Amino acid sequence: MPDSHHPMTPVSAIILSYNIPTMLSECVKSLLIQPEITEIIIIENGSTHPDMEATYAQIQSIPTSIHIRILHANPALSYAAAHNWGIDECVNELVLLINNDAKLHGHVLVHAVHLMEDYPNIGIVGARILNPDMTVNHLGLIPKPHTIGYEHIGRGLPAMAPYPVHIPDVAAVTAACMLLRRTHLRFDSTYWFALEDTDLCFQYLHAKFEIAVCSDFVAIHPESTTRATVQEVNREWAVKQAHGTHYFKRKWRTQWIKDWLRFMPYFLKIPDDRIRTHVLNLFSTWGGILLLLIIASWLPIIAEWLLITVVTMGLFWLLRSIIRWILGS
Repeated sequence: MPDSHHPMTPVSAIILSYNIPTMLSECVKSLLIQPEITEIIIIENGSTHPDMEATYAQIQSIPTSIHIRILHANPALSYAAAHNWGIDECVNELVLLINNDAKLHGHVLVHAVHLMEDYPNIGIVGARILNPDMTVNHLGLIPKPHTIGYEHIGRGLPAMAPYPVHIPDVAAVTAACMLLRRTHLRFDSTYWFALEDTDLCFQYLHAKFEIAVCSDFVAIHPESTTRATVQEVNREWAVKQAHGTHYFKRKWRTQWIKDWLRFMPYFLKIPDDRIRTHVLNLFSTWGGILLLLIIASWLPIIAEWLLITVVTMGLFWLLRSIIRWILGS
């Protein structure tokens, strides 16, 4: 529960809604018990489920002092564009972004809010995100060791377990549940529905803000529920996401190299086969190439010594033959 002696900074919450009405209702319920939230903005983004309008009506009929608004996107917007619209509509400095298939786990928003209040240089706070089976899904993002991209760390750990390796500050966090300090920065609308949250974190970093993960700021999120339901009927999403991936690699290649060098000492220590396997493969591949290069660089020297050895042995044999001929005669 929040500290009554600590001033409460109001928070606006944004939910991008597409189908899954039951999960949306659970998400909203988890927000209504957070004392810091004063407004909830739900962006209806082209849902096809027949129960959505009834769900919105039921949500708006809940007796609460929190201002709940439903914004209808027509036509449907990308994840980035929809959230930029929501951020522009917010009235508070602190904004909670949470997926419609996620929910806060108890009175936890206060921990992220206090972190923001205590450290004005923090621009974004990510949550400890748990799977429905109460194992960790996300404790921040670090660079993938084998390709330009970023990977969740902490997957599979028990719900509230501390991360077993002390690593530097995370490179980024996920917008499945993040609290951000509203600035002039916005999501890059070039993306459709992937990597825009990592991009936003990098924008904040380049603006001299810090990115943090608050372990007590806990959300439960069955990963990719919304995205999966769309991709079942709209294969165009895959094409748009592929375009976003290529764009991300071009835009943030230098950032990935910097993060790769920063996290390299920790790759093999991280107890996660998705990281370690790629590192071992990478090191074994490049280690083999390095060994071949070393051998190749020594070939001229080896050839020279072989030539010297052959010539020396030939001269020795010739000299011995001459001596034997002289003594024999």
